[in-house]
Amino acid sequence: MFQEMFRQWWRLMFWWLPHNDAGTDSVVSDRVRPEPGSQPSPEDSSVPKPPPAAEATSAQDDLTSIKGIGEAMEKKLNAAGVSSFSELAAADADDLTATLKKSQPVLSAAKVQGWIDEARQRSAH
Repeated sequence: MFQEMFRQWWRLMFWWLPHNDAGTDSVVSDRVRPEPGSQPSPEDSSVPKPPPAAEATSAQDDLTSIKGIGEAMEKKLNAAGVSSFSELAAADADDLTATLKKSQPVLSAAKVQGWIDEARQRSAH
């Protein structure tokens, strides 16, 4: 009876250590170290691979580096067909303002023109 009480106490005190179910309280080493052939190969890993579209989007410029453009506005610009400094530099301020005002009515044409001017400077470099 004392051994069973001690065994229970031992399990409670060292709950984070893996124990085998055979009745002895020794740490199970084969649960910690997998068998040599049981590890999945890198081709079979469950980590999803990035979609091919992600490679195409890596060529776009980070529009958030322009003052006044945050992540949300960058998404709106991308939806409007603007994803690089050169595309923003080539955009018409009034047309782009009208497009963006559909989702953000407080946007001014002067602010959009400032973005376009900064994009022109950055695309020239």
